[in-house]
Amino acid sequence: MTAPGPAGDAVMVYLTDEAGRVLLVRARGLFAQIWMPPGGHIDTHIEEPPAVAACRELWEELALCCQPDDLVLLGTCEKDVGTGTLTLFAASCFDGTLSLGPEIAEARWVELDGCHELPTLPATDEGLRLLAALRQPDH
Repeated sequence: MTAPGPAGDAVMVYLTDEAGRVLLVRARGLFAQIWMPPGGHIDTHIEEPPAVAACRELWEELALCCQPDDLVLLGTCEKDVGTGTLTLFAASCFDGTLSLGPEIAEARWVELDGCHELPTLPATDEGLRLLAALRQPDH
């Protein structure tokens, strides 16, 4: 059974820096203790492509600019809360100075192998697993 929450498709973006760390955020509100990558719902009213939604969410949540062509598709999975599909992207190319939007309580650059020490949801863990696999030498 899916937990109650908003219906609709969403995106998450696993940003990495030059040191290979990944950016995770804590949102304000119901999931304030959970760490996840930035992201949010796709605007279905304008038939927004997932990559465009990912870039929009980065701007709205963190004032970081990324182009859809800069994103690497990691995969998709079911949302942890609500119903719908979650599209997972990775990016290491972005511009701007990190500035927390009103939805974000905290942002932290974390070593990939240290993410397991933070409280996360299964979809975040799946994206971290896919990101780690992407970094393997055979990819």
